[in-house]
Amino acid sequence: MKLTHHVHAKTLKAICGNCHLLQKICICNLITPVATRNRVSLVITKGEFAKMTNTGRLAHLLLQNSQIKVFGLPEKPLIKEDFLQNGYRNLLLYPGSQNRFENFLQIEEPINLIVPDGNWGQAKKMVQKIAQLTPVTCVSLPLGPISEYMLRTHPDPHRICTIEAIYRSLCILENNPELEQLLKVFRIMRDRLVAMRAKPLSLR
Repeated sequence: MKLTHHVHAKTLKAICGNCHLLQKICICNLITPVATRNRVSLVITKGEFAKMTNTGRLAHLLLQNSQIKVFGLPEKPLIKEDFLQNGYRNLLLYPGSQNRFENFLQIEEPINLIVPDGNWGQAKKMVQKIAQLTPVTCVSLPLGPISEYMLRTHPDPHRICTIEAIYRSLCILENNPELEQLLKVFRIMRDRLVAMRAKPLSLR
């Protein structure tokens, strides 16, 4: 899936069509999708999808049992089939919820975790739209370590990026050592972007 918003042709040519990073810092050779019992369904704004710094798209590349839907495309409005999954207990990850993951650990069927990916205001709009389409239970993560993201800042140090939230959620839901791959590749992506910012941009 490709979204390009007024991107200079030379820059576009230099961007990897898979990981959406510049070819010179492409991480595709590091990506080995991880198999999980539980599913992740990302609902991502079109603006976020196009950003190199987005981590939800990376999470999708790293998880076999995942899907992604771009929110805000007039020609493809969001429908419940975009994020609901039969055979799973559907839960919506939202920091404002009072429901904790611990309340759902005894559920026998696997969980389809619906993850809105955007800024705080966008996430609220996506949650409201999802709630209009179908009733779904919201859950939130317990407080954990501060974010390692570094590429964007937030006044609340406990606000974490999308791939960190997905990683922590799946670690609560299942004992899967391969999930460490998510953090490993995320850190490499972050470090390459930080290094790129520290020196003049060259597309060669």
